[in-house]
Amino acid sequence: MTDNVVAKVTGFDISDMLTDGVMESEGVWRSLGKDKSGQLREIKLARIGTDEYNSLLRKKQRANQALLEQNDDEAFKIAEKINKEVLAYTVIKGLRVNGEEVNYTPAIGLSMLEQRDFHAKIQTLANQADAYKLQEDEEIVKS
Repeated sequence: MTDNVVAKVTGFDISDMLTDGVMESEGVWRSLGKDKSGQLREIKLARIGTDEYNSLLRKKQRANQALLEQNDDEAFKIAEKINKEVLAYTVIKGLRVNGEEVNYTPAIGLSMLEQRDFHAKIQTLANQADAYKLQEDEEIVKS
């Protein structure tokens, strides 16, 4: 049942929560503010939970399943390593400084994600549905 049909039947409309799958997969530019020298930093982030993200996460979890099941400090470290790798390879899609794209590779992402606060910021930004919402003029009216 589509969300529009649900709204017609129940009066419970969730159309304001619709997100754009292309934006979620390809990423959107998010500001990280200015650095110490005053240069504007932006990062292009796909949404956490895309097919690409989930596929790589499952692959890495299966490869480390025995270690992850130990449920100890080592398992926690492995889970965190997997999380950072999946973010670097599937979520971070690009970097810009003052509007100019700069070189990005997953190795660069992994290096940046080692900084705890940067890691937390990326997790937060890539989980914010509002950044990936359909724009009103792009919304598809379903009947």
